[in-house]
Amino acid sequence: MTMPGKWTIDDVLELTYFKKATPLIIKEIVEKYDSFEHFNEAVLSDKLSVIFRQESLFSDASANKKDLVEEQKEICEKNGYSIISLWDEEYPYLLKNIHTPPVILFVCGKLQHSNSVSVAIVGKRECSDTGRKNAREFSSFFASRNVIVCSGLAKGVDTVSHKSAIRSSGVTYAVIASGLDKISPKSMKENADEIVESGGAIITEYKCGVSAKQAYFLYRNRIISGISKCAIIIESALKGGSLNTASNALNESREVYAVPGDIHSEQSKGCNMLIKKGAAAIALSPQSVFEELGFSENGETVTQTIAPPPDLDEKEKIIYDLIGNSTIHIDEISRKSGIAISELSVKLLVMEFKDIIKQLPGNNYSLY
Repeated sequence: MTMPGKWTIDDVLELTYFKKATPLIIKEIVEKYDSFEHFNEAVLSDKLSVIFRQESLFSDASANKKDLVEEQKEICEKNGYSIISLWDEEYPYLLKNIHTPPVILFVCGKLQHSNSVSVAIVGKRECSDTGRKNAREFSSFFASRNVIVCSGLAKGVDTVSHKSAIRSSGVTYAVIASGLDKISPKSMKENADEIVESGGAIITEYKCGVSAKQAYFLYRNRIISGISKCAIIIESALKGGSLNTASNALNESREVYAVPGDIHSEQSKGCNMLIKKGAAAIALSPQSVFEELGFSENGETVTQTIAPPPDLDEKEKIIYDLIGNSTIHIDEISRKSGIAISELSVKLLVMEFKDIIKQLPGNNYSLY
């Protein structure tokens, strides 16, 4: 940990408890003043005096902030969460260089090297079956080539992207809009646990105890795009979080790719609009995006291995392998696997409850 001057991470965390102290203001304070004490003793500029004039940093009125810092640290230590400042070596390099980087990150799990490459893969919560297939394909491709897949832990494209990265033995980051201890609903908490267990990380700038709010989701999107070399939009309506992520990426001079879709589909209108306006390049395949970004496999052939989840029995593994990245009818699964329809129906239902597969109209199935 290399903090400027005599600053400590406790000092920075304390500043975040002042409501009007934005990340940019805190960054300015830490880099301008030699220490917390120096800042408190200085004659503040008009901008800073407006924020701090009502309560001195060392007055009785603000003394409880030190208690709040200790309480926050205790919660994080108890749960194994890391508190990382903007000035720490572990802080992701690309994120450090956006316009408004968070000064504090709370992390559950493991961050890769700060220079590690990641791509953001995002899309609609209520995505189509084609959207799910595209999310699986793009996420699996990049994850199997040691590129971190970053998304937002929401249902739909986000969840598919996280799960596909894990099944490809890759690393995935989920950026959330709440405290690490406030992940909900239960299914998202289970997904978060799986991400951490597989070697990935859950990242947030919100303190423990903070529940998600609508505005927080839009604000956290700058972290998803900021931590990534590019943003890949799988599906999006004309309004929504995915377009907000794309906008943030463009503002930070990051590449944006959009998967084109049916002109009559609401799920594709946002992507098609980005492409039409020249705001996003066309993502026709993971390979083409990989090459356009200048990624290299160093001449080695990297095979895409999608490992089945560890809690499948032998017959479930057979079903999982048969479905693969395709959509397949129950009769065909039965014929190819040799599993009777009566038993197969039960197996499929169990796998669906585990969010491993998804039933489609007409008794067809695909991976979740």
